[in-house]
Amino acid sequence: MSTTPNVRRRAGSAVVIGLLTCALAGTACSSGGRGGSNQPGVEGPTSIAQGAPGPRVTINYSSAQDIAAQLHANDVSDPEKWAQLLVDNQPYPAGAAGNDKIRDVLTRGGASPDDIAKITNVIVP
Repeated sequence: MSTTPNVRRRAGSAVVIGLLTCALAGTACSSGGRGGSNQPGVEGPTSIAQGAPGPRVTINYSSAQDIAAQLHANDVSDPEKWAQLLVDNQPYPAGAAGNDKIRDVLTRGGASPDDIAKITNVIVP
């Protein structure tokens, strides 16, 4: 009496079940469900800058050089100046209060509305 056919049958069944599970999971995920920010009634970003924000830098945990690199990539004029100004005014509170402080620091520093919008697209408190 050999157990090899039973082992093969069970292994084959396990493979088929695994493949079916993967196939069904893929179908369910791509079936047009709503999720994330595409829900009706959920507000989008509040920045006036053109285009979607790129990678964001958390200002309280980044160096002036890292911030300047992100600002440069977002076409901000004089990115080193704004990065150093923002770092000099740390820390920033989380959330809306931090975003308000970032805008206030930039406004007091003489940043243009266009630069403020570009900066707040990539900098978060």
